[in-house]
Order: sequence, then C-alpha cells, then structure tokens
Amino acid sequence: MKKPMKLLLIEDNPVTVQVIRDMLSAAYPDTFELECNTRLDTGIESLTTIRPDVVILDLNLPDSTGVDTVLALINQAPHIPIVVLTAIDDEKIGLESVKRGAQDYLIKGEVTKELLARSLTYAFERKRMEEELKSAHEGFQVLLKDRTAELSRTNRELQEEIAEKKKTEERLLSLLKAVESMQIGVTITDLAGNIVYTNPYEAEIHGYTVEELIGKPARIFAGASAEKPMTAEKIKTMKGFTRETTNVKKDGTIFPVNLISDVVKNENGQPIYIVSTSTDITERKKMEQELTRLSITDDLTGLFNQRHFRRKLDDEIKRAGRAGSPLTLLIFDLDSFKKYNDTYGHLMGDEVLREVGRITKGAIRSGADSAFRYGGDEFAIILPYTEPENAHQLGVRINEQVAACFPEIGISFGIARFADDTSLQELIDTADKAMYQHKAGKPA
Repeated sequence: MKKPMKLLLIEDNPVTVQVIRDMLSAAYPDTFELECNTRLDTGIESLTTIRPDVVILDLNLPDSTGVDTVLALINQAPHIPIVVLTAIDDEKIGLESVKRGAQDYLIKGEVTKELLARSLTYAFERKRMEEELKSAHEGFQVLLKDRTAELSRTNRELQEEIAEKKKTEERLLSLLKAVESMQIGVTITDLAGNIVYTNPYEAEIHGYTVEELIGKPARIFAGASAEKPMTAEKIKTMKGFTRETTNVKKDGTIFPVNLISDVVKNENGQPIYIVSTSTDITERKKMEQELTRLSITDDLTGLFNQRHFRRKLDDEIKRAGRAGSPLTLLIFDLDSFKKYNDTYGHLMGDEVLREVGRITKGAIRSGADSAFRYGGDEFAIILPYTEPENAHQLGVRINEQVAACFPEIGISFGIARFADDTSLQELIDTADKAMYQHKAGKPA
C-alpha cells in the first residue's frame, strides 16, 4: 500500500486550516497526512520531526509576511517543495514566490479539492525531478572531471611505462559504461561544434542512432532555429549554463528540453570539448499547462472563471485602444434561477448552469471571443471587433436557446461598448446596469 504524502500546513487562520483539512479528508482520505502549525518559527522547528513531503505556507503569518516567509523556509529546508497560500489581492506576491523557489501558489477562496490535490502532487513531483536532474548532472560533471584528470595522469604514465595501457583502457571502459547507461542525454562536441560522442539515450530521444550523429554538427538537434557555432574566443570565456529550450527530432517533431552545457578544459586551462546534458521535459510542461488551465477555468461550466475575466478584459481593452478597433462586453444572468433552484434543487440548478455554459461556448466565435462564468448565475462574453448590434443579436440567440431547453428560464443581458476614455470597471458597470434595466423591463 502506497504511503500517504505527509503535508505540513503553516497557517494561523483556523477557518483556512479547517477548509484544507476537509478538502483533503473528504476526497482523498488515504492520500495525504496533514500536520498543522500557526507560526513560521515553530513550523521550521517541526520540520525535523514531521519530515513533510510538501509544505503549504501562508504568506501572512504572525511572525513573518510576504516573500521573506518563503525565503526563510527555503533557507532552512531547500529540498522540501513549497505551495504558497495567498489572498486574491496578493497574486503578484504568489508569482514572485514561485520565481524565488516555491513550486506553486494557490489563491484562498478559489481553491477546489481537485486543484489542491493536483498542486500538491505536481509540486512534489516537480521538486523531485529537479533534485534528480541536478544530482545527476553534478554527478556527471564530477565523474567527467575525475576521469579527465585520471586520463591525463595515465597518459603521462604511458610515456614512462607501456604496461599502464591496459589499466587506462579498463578505466575508460568504466567511464563509457557509466555514461552510456545514464537516462540523461549526453553529447560532447569539439570546438567547431561537431559531435564527437553522444550516448544512446541522447540519440534515442532525438530519433537517431548513435552512428548517425557522430561527426554531425550539434545544431542538428536545434533544427532551423540553430545558432551559429561559438567563436574560439567566446568558448574560452564561456561558463556553464542551464536553460529550457526546444529540440527537434529526426522526424521533425519539436519537444521541450532542459539543457545544461559546460566547457571541458585540459590541464593547461585550454578548452578542448563542450559537454552538454539534456532531458526531455515534455511531461513536466504538460503538467504546468494543466495547472494553468485549471487556474483559469470554472469547474462547473468549463468556461473561463471570474479571476481570468478581469485579466482578459484588461488585455482586450489595451489591444482595442492601440488598434482603434471596436470592443463590446455582454453580461447576462438567468431569469427566475433562484425560483428554479428552490423548486427543483441545486443539483438541477447546476445542470442548468452547465447547459448554459455549453450553449454560450457554442454561440461565440472560437479563437476570437471569450466566455466566462462571472459569478453565480451571471455570465460575461468579451467580443473583440464587434459592434453592439451584433452583440445584441448574440444575446437574443443565447436567450432563445436557453429558453428552448428550460422554458421557466430566460436571460437578461446588458451590453457596453469600449471607448477610448472608458476604464475597465466603467465598462463592466455599464453592461451590468444595462442588464438590470433589461430585467426590470420584463413582466413579473
């Protein structure tokens, strides 16, 4: 039986503690084991006894606030993944925390049990993958430097005694076997950028055989985007670097990799080779994309959520302002929805919201318009390059489809057109006011 993931929650708000505990125990009773603490200092002290797999950290504690809270915990426990809890107004601090070493951040009030579980699991896995990659690369660098130094010593010994040749061959063979068995791509190039060695894993993830790659320029991995080979002067001053980039397989497939490169120098300090290690990070990128999707999607309707609405509207306002093109906002809510809920129950009410989400998504232009669940039974649609009369037709069409599915329910909608001097909030307020005027004009 798989052991549960140990979690340490450092949070002084008992309501938040109870919400997280309820989410985990209700949906995943055997997956997580939760311990709690209310202060950063006592939380750090408990790390050695609890030995958590993941720390859930509130950024506003009695004895520490903001990004300093994250840095203090990382300083004490750099190998433990951290998921930050932040208020909706502190989202920038959450992003800064991730840049400074946290694995993820969650906004209080917007966390679902599914999003919480995924975030904790992905944080643990990402940290584990980072530590394994770092450890493997450091081990390889040590191994390569040790073997290079050993080879240099052996070559000097060969000048004095030919009998040492057998020992050198055995040592080189052990190095070759070690590198060829690594589940990390390893490529060594000469100073002109041509491949003099590549291990089977590197060849395999790019769709080649080792024999096909020897003598080829390493730029073959980068395809059309490849840079020119570095000059000899640049290689002399080059220091090791790590970056995320994309490589291309033999069949043309492009995939993301984590690339680490360094210069190998001889005993006189002169560059002789460039060694690079690469790891396919396709699965990690998929996890990151899934987390991003979950953070901006409403679980019930599948439309974008309110959090993403203001960000997207701000972007479209800026674009329309630059281009001088029309931009219209349509906001609508459901008529008699409370009465429907009271009559048929919340489960049927949720089914109505799901169907309205489906109708709305099918009514807008894919790739151009954006639809959101604005809150409760209220929805919003951002319509770039659209005049109010076209938005009105869209509202009528959605109303007809909703009424056809649910005769007791229709929609009331309001429309606002962006002008150069209109702020984001003014645009929302105008559409909202128009919606209520539309609703007020209907018979009771």
